[in-house]
Amino acid sequence: MSKVHATAGKVQSDPYVFLSDIWNGYGGDGGWWGCGARNNPNSGCQYAIKNIQVHTNTGTPMFSGHCAPLNADHVGPAPPPPPPPSPTPSGWTEHPDLNCFDGHGAQVVDGDDPTHPFSTSMTVSQCEASCDAKSDCTAIVVPSNGAPQCFRRKNAVISKCLADQGYNLYTRGAGPSPPAPTPAGWHETDQLNCYPGRGGDACDGDDPANPYSWNMTVAQCQAACLGKSDCTGIIVPSNGAKQCFRRKNIVVSQCLANPAYDLFTRTSSDADVVV
Repeated sequence: MSKVHATAGKVQSDPYVFLSDIWNGYGGDGGWWGCGARNNPNSGCQYAIKNIQVHTNTGTPMFSGHCAPLNADHVGPAPPPPPPPSPTPSGWTEHPDLNCFDGHGAQVVDGDDPTHPFSTSMTVSQCEASCDAKSDCTAIVVPSNGAPQCFRRKNAVISKCLADQGYNLYTRGAGPSPPAPTPAGWHETDQLNCYPGRGGDACDGDDPANPYSWNMTVAQCQAACLGKSDCTGIIVPSNGAKQCFRRKNIVVSQCLANPAYDLFTRTSSDADVVV
């Protein structure tokens, strides 16, 4: 059953539609009363239906109190992805609980000691300023407990850093990495998410709230895009999950920086992508 029709003001039920007066909590209209149902699971009514559960279109609970058992488990579109980290007032973006170092997502900037902090007496803003002054510095790592240590980093790849509650990563607000051509004739832009209202629309016929596929490799997703005349790019999770989002009308500058997703855009002459 996907719809509920009200019984109020009707002489009889709509054909082939299941009607229920569960909204009253107790009792019911004459039809239910005459049947002896009265929300009684032991009813002798020939057509009584038991264990009814309902969900809203958004998946939020409809009932509370003694009626709470009527709530079904969440059914509906998956929740939207978490929002990307917000830039700090200084133009940097904070990535909490993340540590990047040699062999795990980043390298020490030229001239800094790889085994010690650049400084042991700097605030976060002072550490950011020292990174701004270093041409190869693109990120800093600082202790999450407020200790005044400053680690300057270059070549940061967020997806390869380590989850670590002892440290926070800050990346400079210079935007996503420049596109790099892939062997398949696509351009990859890491850490960028484009979706309706944020630089890209779902292809015609695709669900804007869900992936086109939950079980495709990047190459398979690219092939699915090439087979769709209005598809000019795809979005895939950066952690390797096999989700495929097909996109059209891509405007790269309006997409959101997000380490959880990567953008691939077609390089063929007929692919209309605005940078």
